[in-house]
Amino acid sequence: MKIYLSILNTGWIHHELAIKLPRWLKETTHDVYFESSNDRPIENNRNKIVKRFLASDCDYLLQIDNDNIPARNPLDLVDLKLDIVSCPVWIYQHKFVLNIYRFDVSDGMLVPVEFKQEKGLIEIDATGTGVLLTSRRVLEALKAPFERKYDENGIEELGQDLYFSRKAKEAGFRIFSHLEYVSKHYKIIDLSIMHTVDNIKSKDIGPGQK
Repeated sequence: MKIYLSILNTGWIHHELAIKLPRWLKETTHDVYFESSNDRPIENNRNKIVKRFLASDCDYLLQIDNDNIPARNPLDLVDLKLDIVSCPVWIYQHKFVLNIYRFDVSDGMLVPVEFKQEKGLIEIDATGTGVLLTSRRVLEALKAPFERKYDENGIEELGQDLYFSRKAKEAGFRIFSHLEYVSKHYKIIDLSIMHTVDNIKSKDIGPGQK
């Protein structure tokens, strides 16, 4: 198999990803074409990547955001021969959740998959795009695969990741994610928050406790 690997960046990539990339490329048995792309906005960048991928002779497109580091080599997911498979990524939506979802028919909403209740390869209804592997036939079938959905007032209804998932499902493709490949997600945080957390923890520790 031939894989088109694109790292989406904003002028930098996390050092842990930079360290792991050469190892992943060395370990894989597949042919890999590698690039890094930082066009803006993000959906424009992704669609340009798709255009370059379709002009190549590669079988799969693997997109990795510059601040996401999967637990295992994501190039190995090609061996599953699936059309769409992601590495779950931790995000914050009022609480920490994975960016993989199933449709709850009771309220018509997408609900994050509970990490502790699942394992291995699972089928889902929607996925984030931080670490996303897609087959050629998916991207040949979907026009403008990555775009945001807006209502008549110009207010966003769906981000480019969930809208991609909806389009793919409507086109008849199944979506999967693999919980053995859960990705780290690095973000800049205010250190005063951590200072507050440390203070709270220290108050909970009594004399003689560690």
